[in-house]
Amino acid sequence: GYAQAKAVSGGSEVRINIDLPRKRFLTEDRIVSQDASGQPVEAWAAGKERSIPDSVSVDLKGGAGKVTFYPDGSSDKAEFGISGRYDKKYAVSVEPGTGYVNVKETQ
Repeated sequence: GYAQAKAVSGGSEVRINIDLPRKRFLTEDRIVSQDASGQPVEAWAAGKERSIPDSVSVDLKGGAGKVTFYPDGSSDKAEFGISGRYDKKYAVSVEPGTGYVNVKETQ
């Protein structure tokens, strides 16, 4: 997907942040700089933002709303459910070793 490709091509971590209270998800880029004493300082800069339609519900498994993709193509493990119109439901999983995102329709 987009976040994984950006992490690999850019050589830096990219995170997807699912913000349920605000009904949105966004990408965030990891930025490391140095403070005045030369110590590393980490921050996340907001990137692309998208709204989650009111007709769509997201169920975060284990409460994890953030998934980080790494420059080597791997990622954090994540699982969540998505449901929407017409009673369609999907299980989404992200495989940590490969960063592969799998979407399966469920009953």
